[in-house]
Amino acid sequence: MTVPGKTTWRCSLTYVSQLLRMAPDALHEQGFIVGNVPGRPHGLGILQAENDTWTFTVFGIAGHEAPPDLMAMCEYVEDYAPARLLAAVRAAEPIGEPARHRQPSSRWRRYDKIRRFPKGLLVTGDAICSFNLFTARA
Repeated sequence: MTVPGKTTWRCSLTYVSQLLRMAPDALHEQGFIVGNVPGRPHGLGILQAENDTWTFTVFGIAGHEAPPDLMAMCEYVEDYAPARLLAAVRAAEPIGEPARHRQPSSRWRRYDKIRRFPKGLLVTGDAICSFNLFTARA
């Protein structure tokens, strides 16, 4: 079987997500993202789900690890997060424990470069690529 090559970019991404229950009028948005920028290798996101639940995520790249505790997560982003968003998160009821994930690199498996694509193979999702929009080149 032909095996594709792959391209890898080091990013050292760490993100922590906490499921929350919020009052129905706590936020007017359904989602919110503050990405990383030069000089600030971390950011946040929050996304509304169902039954007044939200997922709050903070992330860091290039060795700037997000903390795995809700109040520490808020402190990690308080210099640039909208105050009303942080107030809503701090007032919310945590559901379970925060979940931490690490992704050392972004990968692109180059199925487009193989000479003979295996018959009947359907490649989807992370089997093709696991790009990370927050990639930092080392």
